[in-house]
Amino acid sequence: MPSAMIDPDEITGQEVRRLHSIGYRGLKMIGVRRPYDDYKYFGVYQVAEELDMPILMHMGVIGGGVDYSIMHPRRDAKAASTMERMRSAGRMQPRDVSAMRMRPFHMDTIANNFPALKLIGAHMGGTGNYDEAASVTRWRHNVYLDLSGGDTIERHAVERRLVGYEIGVEKITWGSDCNNDEIQMHVEHLENVFEQSGLTEDQKHRIRWANAAEIFGFEQPTFARE
Repeated sequence: MPSAMIDPDEITGQEVRRLHSIGYRGLKMIGVRRPYDDYKYFGVYQVAEELDMPILMHMGVIGGGVDYSIMHPRRDAKAASTMERMRSAGRMQPRDVSAMRMRPFHMDTIANNFPALKLIGAHMGGTGNYDEAASVTRWRHNVYLDLSGGDTIERHAVERRLVGYEIGVEKITWGSDCNNDEIQMHVEHLENVFEQSGLTEDQKHRIRWANAAEIFGFEQPTFARE
């Protein structure tokens, strides 16, 4: 599914229409200069809603090359090498980025103003934001979360009983967020999350495929009857 990464401070609604006209069917936002729910961005959201283009939004802290909770350059040669490469590449310079601008509660504002616009919050809302993410997905029909983010998100999904407990299975979709050579590993991790969360085969199918298929229009939602 072709999706375009956009800077909502630079792009206009008309440019979103152009992206749609050349085949893009979704949008991605990350590292924004204002909170996601700033009124300046509403023109982009309005057109995305009109064209049925779901928006994937990065949530929380933007990860770097070294996870200091599990490694540190003082004791890990790989971490030291990674830090040196980052420094040499100029990736440790000042930058205007803040996790406070990319929070799950921002999706609540957007979802209320654009009820037909589908929003996907990356990384289950981001570490530190799980309660916010669960609160929004619990009450907003058009807000979803993805399971991307690597080992930490996958571990927290089980330890904090996020999948199928705090966050309904209909509100979760799988995501990779990794290089192609790591996808199989994260597929296996996903199956482990399923098993430890006690999901049924139907619930697993929803997260593997069906939820995303409905978000992007490959399948039509079906609802229970009394």
